[in-house]
Amino acid sequence: MEPLVNLDLATGKFDLLIAADVLYAAENLPLLDRFLQLSDRVLVADSRIRNFSVPPYLALDRFECRTFPDLDEFDEFRQVTFYSSGFSIADLPTD
Repeated sequence: MEPLVNLDLATGKFDLLIAADVLYAAENLPLLDRFLQLSDRVLVADSRIRNFSVPPYLALDRFECRTFPDLDEFDEFRQVTFYSSGFSIADLPTD
């Protein structure tokens, strides 16, 4: 697994694309479409936008999380929702 810090440098298709903390601004919502161009399986974790409706993304679950070191964020931003591009976590390979 290797991180990709610039989507403009991405080539080909990825088995799984994982993105976190990218929806802090509404103007970043088009990234969701870009992710689907790069992978059929996309997992997004975000604490800022609640219950967005962008097909084919579906909410999987919500967890309470904290940053390390603790950045003393508002409690509302400690609730992180995980969204998938329509696949189940059980569909992912385990090896």
